[in-house]
Amino acid sequence: MNVLLCSVVLIVAILQVGECSDTCCNDDSDCPELHCCVKPLRGKRSLASCGNSGGRCTRYGGLNQGCHVGHRFTCPCLPGLTCVGTGLREIPQGEVGVCRTRSYGKKWR
Repeated sequence: MNVLLCSVVLIVAILQVGECSDTCCNDDSDCPELHCCVKPLRGKRSLASCGNSGGRCTRYGGLNQGCHVGHRFTCPCLPGLTCVGTGLREIPQGEVGVCRTRSYGKKWR
């Protein structure tokens, strides 16, 4: 029984890791659907794990996930969601936000 349980846990862990996008990219066209190419901030001494491209395919933000209003260093929110600013700013990324839906005529949910 323990071997079966351990096997199931291992398989689930492998599948979860497989969902993480680890694809290097130059621009959004290199990424799968609902992903964008994010190029992280790098100093002169940083090591680029993706060679010259330096970008990684990252999934769009889901409901209530963090985002940056200008999405310079993060993907935008999923279609139907908008990055709503919290008033906090990170330098140089810009205003921090949360992916939310909006009902017209009502406040953000």
